[in-house]
Amino acid sequence: MSINCSISTFDISRFNALTALFSENVAPNDRLLSRTYSEWLCVNNPFGPAKIITAAQDGSWLGFIALVRVCLGRQKEVRIGYFVDNVLVQRKQRGNNIFGMMIQKAIEYVKTERAMLVGHQNSLAYRAWQRAEMQFQRPLKPYVFIPAFFRPNVDFYDVTNASQIGTFMDTFSE
Repeated sequence: MSINCSISTFDISRFNALTALFSENVAPNDRLLSRTYSEWLCVNNPFGPAKIITAAQDGSWLGFIALVRVCLGRQKEVRIGYFVDNVLVQRKQRGNNIFGMMIQKAIEYVKTERAMLVGHQNSLAYRAWQRAEMQFQRPLKPYVFIPAFFRPNVDFYDVTNASQIGTFMDTFSE
């Protein structure tokens, strides 16, 4: 039997299929199984609804990727990107290149929009990303910007570790 890999716009009516796939891999109280979370992430995104890539066989999902639309800014340039999120392949299907097929579908789609894929690889996915000839960039450097009316003499804080966020928050109470 062949595996059908397709892309579509996420529709909350498909939440039961998402739950069926994820329930064998995550705890019952995990936010990934929350309808509210799925609506927030994939439907109510201010940049547009998420695209989903599914790998299915006989109508049952074997794999899933959410492509969450984001606007990326650098200096004066704004680009559309899709953050690769909620990636899962059924345990018994791992090793069958399902993830690779879904990556190829994602690449084909973002090319049609002249967009970018944005994400982070883990040890299970790294080789498939390499085979797809993805470009790996240095980690993004986070900045916290403060509107000028809060601190007129401060443009931004260079955040090098999570504990510095507390320092940033303290500026609002001064």
